[in-house]
Amino acid sequence: MSVVKCSLLAFSLMFLLTGAALIAVGAWIQANTSEYVDLLGSRYILVPIGILLVGFTIFILSFMGYCSAMKENYCMMVTFGILTFILLFVEVTASILVYFYRNEVDNALRENMSKTMKNYNMHYHMTATQTWNEMQSSLKCCGANNATEWGQYFDDGKLPYSCCSEENPTKECNLSVNYYKSGCTDALFRFLEDKILIIGGH
Repeated sequence: MSVVKCSLLAFSLMFLLTGAALIAVGAWIQANTSEYVDLLGSRYILVPIGILLVGFTIFILSFMGYCSAMKENYCMMVTFGILTFILLFVEVTASILVYFYRNEVDNALRENMSKTMKNYNMHYHMTATQTWNEMQSSLKCCGANNATEWGQYFDDGKLPYSCCSEENPTKECNLSVNYYKSGCTDALFRFLEDKILIIGGH
């Protein structure tokens, strides 16, 4: 029984740390991507919420495992084992689905960001204008996939001022000056991946 107790305590501690890490990642994504809702689409808001829910579930489950080990309660141990198996099954299934549908998610995101470009500088879509300027400035990118996409909405190769390194609204930004070459979809993916890895590592 002492071996089972020690194993359960170690497993609960590992679960506790995993839950805390997921809560941190979900909270960070929610705090740092909420400003991009207009570009990403409302359905992507559910991603950080889902991560937070999974994190809290694992956290609570780990506490239950700790209590069952300390009290050596057989019923609680069995319940903990069943719930852990169910949660593990759900996580593995979700990971497999994300892997197989990753291209569809990527294409849908690119398409949604490309569609919002037409709202730039529209009086009834000033939020989209502000969001594009903030993202292009902070991520040093231009357009959904590349800068030439702005040619559909600007004449003579002109670009939003946030596409240029000077980022001066009073100066003209175009394809003949020093503009950001990276597309914002790829830049946003890299930004999220880098930050999530840093949080996960800690």
